[in-house]
Amino acid sequence: MKISEAWRVAASPYPRFNTPPRVDDSRLVFGDCQIPYQDADFLNKCKAVAFAYGVKKGVLGGDAIDFHAVSIFLAQFKQSLAEELDQDEIGLTSIAAGFDELLWLCGNHEERLSRMLQQWLPMERIAAMLMLPPNVVTTNYYYCHLGDHWEATHPKNSSVIPGRIPSILAPKYKRNVISFHGHLVGAVMMNDYWAIDAGVTCDPERLEYSMVRQSTRPKVQRGAVLMLLDADGVYHPKILNDLTNWDAEVYAGEQWAKQKSQKPSASKSLKSRR
Repeated sequence: MKISEAWRVAASPYPRFNTPPRVDDSRLVFGDCQIPYQDADFLNKCKAVAFAYGVKKGVLGGDAIDFHAVSIFLAQFKQSLAEELDQDEIGLTSIAAGFDELLWLCGNHEERLSRMLQQWLPMERIAAMLMLPPNVVTTNYYYCHLGDHWEATHPKNSSVIPGRIPSILAPKYKRNVISFHGHLVGAVMMNDYWAIDAGVTCDPERLEYSMVRQSTRPKVQRGAVLMLLDADGVYHPKILNDLTNWDAEVYAGEQWAKQKSQKPSASKSLKSRR
């Protein structure tokens, strides 16, 4: 079509935000550590299972650090920002230990310092401020794609119903969804898509706001999702939570890794959404 230069509309100088990070391998997907309130015991168990399966990469789904020192919310106890940053560095460095790569997504807690400054502080600057090791990779996106059919996200919304938010996101974005921010654990199928609330990896009893004052919200629930990619390119989610038999999962992982190293899959099944 021929368009006259006399009335051609000027193109926008701003970029399109349509390039979220993507991974195409097995990953331990976890989030809401809210360091320095992380649950070290639960995280260690999740890492032990992932490493037993030979999974040495992870997705950290936002709210890795709490930034409690700069929160606008009233609290009985707040340490200085300098003290919290020291603890954030120690905690996040220890969480990243053993991983070949840990993709750190943005969450609402990572926004807290930006909100105080009233200007955006990129995730890479936060990571640099914490002097994190190079295996921690950051993004300013709040979600990432896992292959063609999955995503992990830290959405704006939350619900008191486990699985509610990811069950709305899944058909909207036409992907199976692993969701954080809701602090609940649950999984449902919605229009042939998996909708998973992944839970938290902080220690619920260290969260002042939920422990010293009661509310009608469900209790905070620990959880993570181990995403296993098979030889046919299909992801298989394994939910880890307080009901997990950790020794059994480590053993299953060791057997999986052994079998995978000995004999690659000969099947060529059709790839599905799941």
